[in-house]
Amino acid sequence: MTATTTDTNFSLKFVSIGVTLDKADVAKSGQSTSSAVADTTVTYAAPFYGGIDGLSTPRLGVNIIGGSVGDNVVIATRTKSDFTYSVYDSSGSRVANDVDWLAIGQ
Repeated sequence: MTATTTDTNFSLKFVSIGVTLDKADVAKSGQSTSSAVADTTVTYAAPFYGGIDGLSTPRLGVNIIGGSVGDNVVIATRTKSDFTYSVYDSSGSRVANDVDWLAIGQ
C-alpha cells in the first residue's frame, strides 16, 4: 500500500492494517505395495511445507487396487515428510496389496 499527500494540513491515519497469505495447495500422488508383515512407509520426494508451526500434515487418501471385499487401509502415522500404512483383510490379517495414494497439503 502506498499513501502520499502534498497538503501539509492533511495527515493520514491508519486504524488497522492486516495481511492474509495463503500458500497454494500441492498435490502429490503415487503407488505403493503394502507389506504382509509390517507397516509400510511412503516418503515424499520433497516434504510438504507444514504451515507456520511446521506441524501441519497433508490430507491423505489411499485406495486398494485389486483387493477383496472387506479389505481396509489403516494409516498408522502421517507427517509432512511421509506416512505409514497397512492393508488388512476381512479377518484382520495384514496383506500385501498395491495401493494408489494422494496427499494434498502445503
